[in-house]
Amino acid sequence: MLVGLMLVVIVGVAWTRAGSGGPSVDKIATDPSGQALHDYPLLALDGSTVKLDQYRGKPLVVNFWQRDCAPCRQEMPAFEQVSHEVGSQVAIVGVNGGDPLDVTTKYVNEVGVTYDILRDPKMNYVSGKEVLVFPTTLFVNGDGKIVSTRVGAMNADEISEEIKSEFG
Repeated sequence: MLVGLMLVVIVGVAWTRAGSGGPSVDKIATDPSGQALHDYPLLALDGSTVKLDQYRGKPLVVNFWQRDCAPCRQEMPAFEQVSHEVGSQVAIVGVNGGDPLDVTTKYVNEVGVTYDILRDPKMNYVSGKEVLVFPTTLFVNGDGKIVSTRVGAMNADEISEEIKSEFG
């Protein structure tokens, strides 16, 4: 309950700071850039266990989201668009934090997401240092090092620019 309240306050502050244009996107204050991406076991929608290390070898964009996060829903179509633009050159993965499987699956289908969606039902990332609020996006190089962290909803141009900036 306290964690949920803290998330609402933090997202509300970000939304207010941005005015009517929506939430701002900032580098996170406790930026884990340069650190290795944690490789907690996550669950695919089919129930299989997946580790983000399986994506090693090419750039990876990991977007952490929750169903009740309005900015998360706002940016999902942008990630979908960029996933089609970058094709197999950059892996884009959405990680749902804490929502039940049926809720996550229904939500993903409603939004029309086709990029990889994983679940973090125990919220290991949220309780770690990488993700403090939703949405948070990690940009990870092919060696598994976090090169950039962004907090807040991003549009397709911002996602593409960050990919170009970090991965060339």
